[in-house]
Amino acid sequence: MGKSKKLITGAACAFALFLSAHSTEAATYTDISEDFWAKESIDYLADKGVISGYPDGSFQPNRPISRSQAASMLVSALGLDTSERPDGGFTDVSDNHHRYDIINTVNDAGIIRGSNGEFRPAESITRAQMAAVIRRSFDMEESKEEMFTDVAPDYWSFTDISTIAANGIASGYEDGTFRPGNHTTRAQFSVFLENAMKLDSGEERPAPPPSNEDSDVKRGVTVEADGWTYTVDDQYIVRTNEAGEKEYVLTREDMGEDFSYDHISGGSGLTTGSPLMLHDGWIYYQIHVNDDYSMGYANYSLYRVRTDGSKKERIIDQPMKAPYIYDDHIYYVEVARTMSPEESASLKRADLDGSNPETIHTTFMKQENTYFGWNSDVFYALQYGENIIVYSTDDAVYQYSMETGKKERIHGRSANEIEVTSDQMILGTDDGLYAVDRAADKKTKIQNHAVLDMEMLGDSLYILSENTFYQWDLKAEDITMLNENLNVSPAVHNVSVGKHNEQNGYIAFIDENTQQTYVYFIKDGQVIEQDVIEGEEHGVAHTMAENSIYLTLRVEDSNEQENRLLYAFDTGNETIHSISFPLGEKDALRMYAASDDFFFGAPRKVGDSVSVITGDVSHLNVEEWTVPFEESTVSIHSIKEAGGEYYGILSRSVSSGGMERYLVKLNEDEKQFDVIYSTVDTLEFIERDQGGMYVFTDRNDVAQVEIINGDGETIQPPKPVGGRLYGQIEKRGDMVYVYHNHTKINAAYPVSLLEGKQQ
Repeated sequence: MGKSKKLITGAACAFALFLSAHSTEAATYTDISEDFWAKESIDYLADKGVISGYPDGSFQPNRPISRSQAASMLVSALGLDTSERPDGGFTDVSDNHHRYDIINTVNDAGIIRGSNGEFRPAESITRAQMAAVIRRSFDMEESKEEMFTDVAPDYWSFTDISTIAANGIASGYEDGTFRPGNHTTRAQFSVFLENAMKLDSGEERPAPPPSNEDSDVKRGVTVEADGWTYTVDDQYIVRTNEAGEKEYVLTREDMGEDFSYDHISGGSGLTTGSPLMLHDGWIYYQIHVNDDYSMGYANYSLYRVRTDGSKKERIIDQPMKAPYIYDDHIYYVEVARTMSPEESASLKRADLDGSNPETIHTTFMKQENTYFGWNSDVFYALQYGENIIVYSTDDAVYQYSMETGKKERIHGRSANEIEVTSDQMILGTDDGLYAVDRAADKKTKIQNHAVLDMEMLGDSLYILSENTFYQWDLKAEDITMLNENLNVSPAVHNVSVGKHNEQNGYIAFIDENTQQTYVYFIKDGQVIEQDVIEGEEHGVAHTMAENSIYLTLRVEDSNEQENRLLYAFDTGNETIHSISFPLGEKDALRMYAASDDFFFGAPRKVGDSVSVITGDVSHLNVEEWTVPFEESTVSIHSIKEAGGEYYGILSRSVSSGGMERYLVKLNEDEKQFDVIYSTVDTLEFIERDQGGMYVFTDRNDVAQVEIINGDGETIQPPKPVGGRLYGQIEKRGDMVYVYHNHTKINAAYPVSLLEGKQQ
C-alpha cells in the first residue's frame, strides 16, 4: 500500500471540524450510542484531534458533511501546515472566514479546489467528490476496474471511485450501484477517513460504511431498520421481523382521537398504502383528519411515534401536504384555506419536532393533474430530490436547495406534473415535456405534446397527452411511442392507474375517437402486455394481493352493449389471464375474496342463482351457483376465510317485513352456498384459534356469542357478552374488537370471556 501525503502519526494538529472545543480525550456525544455503527471511527478521529462536536454535545452524524468541514478534517488528518498559503482568490471566502487558512491549504495542496472563482464552503460533498478528495489526499494503488453499474469508465470520478473501492475505503449498494450523486454524511466520512489513515499503518480497519445505514431517513410504503420492516396495514402501523413475527406499533384505538368520524366529511385516519418516514428512531406519518369539500381536498396532520410505539405526538397540526425530512428539518406545504389565488399555499420547514416553523415561499401553488389518480398526500405539482424541492406555481417552476437555501426559477411556465431523478428534473407542461440536467444545468425539450399526466414505474416514465401515450426509459434513454393517434379529453378523466409497487402495475384509458379502451400491464417498468377493448370503459376497480393484481372493467360498446372483463395479473410469473362475464345492467362485480390462491367475485344482489367468478391468479372460471332461497333477492355482505374454508354472510327480506341473515359455507364442488347458521339478528363471525368460529349476534342491542364448528354444529351455546355489535369485527392477540368507522371501539371482548372461562 502507498503512503499518505505528509501524514503525521498521532494528533499532530488539533484542528476542530466543528465550532466547539470539547476535549478529545474520551469524547462522548449525546447522539452517538454505544452501538452506533460508526462510533469506533468517530472515537478514533476524536482521539487523533481530527474532529470534535457541537456546543450542545451532539455530533449530528447523519448530517451531510460540507466542503469546508471535510477540508478541516483532511488538514488535521494529514498534518498540513496552514501558514503562508497563497490566497485562493475565492469570492465566497473572505479573509475573516473561520476556515480561511484551511480552505487555502487544501486548494494549494490540490485536494479540494473551487470552480468559477468560488469554493462553495457550505455545499455538501457527494460520494463521487468524497472519492476524489480521499484519493488526492492519500497515495493508493490506482484501479481502473469497472465495479459499479452506475459509474461508467467515462464518468469524471471513475478512477477515484474504483480506487477507493479497490482499497477497501468505501463500498457500493446491494443493487450494484455506487450512487455517486448521493451526499456523504459526517458519520460516513469519518469511516472513510479512518480507513484511509490506517491504510499505510497496517492497522485493522473497520468495514466500509454501509451505504444505507439505519440512521438515514427511510421513506416509502414499507421501510426497514434494525431487522424490522414497518408498514401501514389496515389502520395499524405494524412491524415484522425476519422471523415473520408481527408487532403493533400503533393500533386503531391509539389513533382514534386523531381525526373526525363525521360520515360526510370525516377523515379515514391512516390507511393501507400510506407512506412512512423513519428517522433516528422515529416514525413520521400523516393522518387524514377530514375532508374540506369547499376547498376540494383532504386535510392531513403530521404525527410521529417512536419505533416501539411510545411518545406519539402531533407535530404539525395545520392542514398540510408533502412532508419530507432532510438534514435536521421537515419540509412541507401548508395548505391554502381556500382555492383562490389570494389565499396561497406556503412551502415551509420546521425542526424535526415541528417547532420553529419558517416560510420558504408563499405562492399560488399549482395543483397536480389527476388523470393517473389522486396523490392525496402531495396534492400539488411538487417533487423532492435528495436535497432539492422542485415545485410549480401558477406561472413558473422553481427549484429550492435544502442545502443552501437558494431558490431559483428553472422554467418560465407552470408544470402539470414533475418528476425528479438523481440526475434530472422532468417537467410535464402544457407546451411539452422538458428535462433539466441537474449537473449541467441544461434544459432540453423532449416532446412537444401537452402533458396531461405522468407516472413512474421502475426506470420508466409513462406520459399521457391528449394525442399520445409513450414510455420514456430513463435508464436506457429510449422513448417508445405506445399510441400516437389518441383523443383523450382533458376535461374527462377516464384514466385509471393501479400500482402494485414501484415496479409493477397497470394503466388504462379511453380513446374518444375510436371508442376503444386501452389497458397496459407493466412489470419491472416495462410493458409486457397490451389489450385493446372495443367500447368505452364506464367503471373500473382493482384489488391487490401479495403477487397479483385483479382488475375489473365495465365497457360499453357503440351499440350500448355492456361487456365486463376481469384480468388476473400474476406479477411474479408475468402472466395475465382475462375473462368476460355476464351481469345485469346495473350490477357490478364485487371482489369478495382476492388472493394469489383464491378468487371469488359476484354481484352484491342475487336471485335464486347467480353467475360468479372463481379460481386464482393463474386461472378464472365463470360458474353458475345456486342460492338456497327461491323467489327472493339475496344480498352478499362479506366472504372471508376461516380454517382453510371460505364463509360468507347473506341476507334477504322476508314477507313479515323483517330481515333474515345467514352464515354460509362456499361449496365449490356443488357450486352452491350451504347455510350453516341463520338468525334475524345482526350477524358477524370470526375465526377461532382452536378451530371453528365465534358467531356474534346482536339481539335488542346486546351482543351474544356462540361457538360453532365449520359445519355449523354448536360447540358452545349462545351467551350474552355485553356491548353492541355495530361495526367491523377483528381479533388481535387475546382480544376481539368491534370497531365503528374502522377505528372507534364499540366493544372489546377477551377471548377467555368468549370461551366461557372465569373472568
